[in-house]
Amino acid sequence: MLLVFQAVQTIGGGINVAAVIIACFGLDVFRQMQQVALSTIIFSISSTARSRLNALLILSVFIGQVMGTSVGTKVFVEHGWRACALLSMAWFAWQFVILILRGPNCPRDRWIGYGGGVQFWKRKCSESEC
Repeated sequence: MLLVFQAVQTIGGGINVAAVIIACFGLDVFRQMQQVALSTIIFSISSTARSRLNALLILSVFIGQVMGTSVGTKVFVEHGWRACALLSMAWFAWQFVILILRGPNCPRDRWIGYGGGVQFWKRKCSESEC
């Protein structure tokens, strides 16, 4: 959905102000959903290491935001807002590609692969499998 709303911003942003409002609302909602999902996954790794995992998550997000702001600002200054919106759309597409490569049931000791078959919901695993 981030790709969809980013496309609305990229295509319709210069045509109608309603497209900008819809895109801003959609991007905000789905970025928040992404952050909650990421936090849920990170905190499910170990209940005894939550503070360390939270510190690592926040530090990683902050570093990514700083890098994205640096690149986004350079693109915006040199090429305008539409190129900057296309760059954001490319980053969302990259996230989607990584998500597809990772697969829904990939074990924690692998980066990519469809371990356990392809299904929409992640299955519960026993202690020996996880």
